[in-house]
Amino acid sequence: MLPLQIPGIPGESEGATVLLILVVPLIVAYWTYGDAKRRGNEHPLNWGISMFLFGFLGFAPILVGLGLWTSVREDK
Repeated sequence: MLPLQIPGIPGESEGATVLLILVVPLIVAYWTYGDAKRRGNEHPLNWGISMFLFGFLGFAPILVGLGLWTSVREDK
């Protein structure tokens, strides 16, 4: 007999997918936004939103976005 599956309630594999797709980009976006704000960047919200959207594109684009941010930010 197959285990009962309730539609709309994520199982273990779906939970890991949600974690990778939503939580990791949110953490990276929050860090980027905070770092840009602390460094006095003119557009910290734009950087945060961009990093969140890079996260939806996958792991490699978010690494490219982080590399871009760390290369253009001003050291203080």
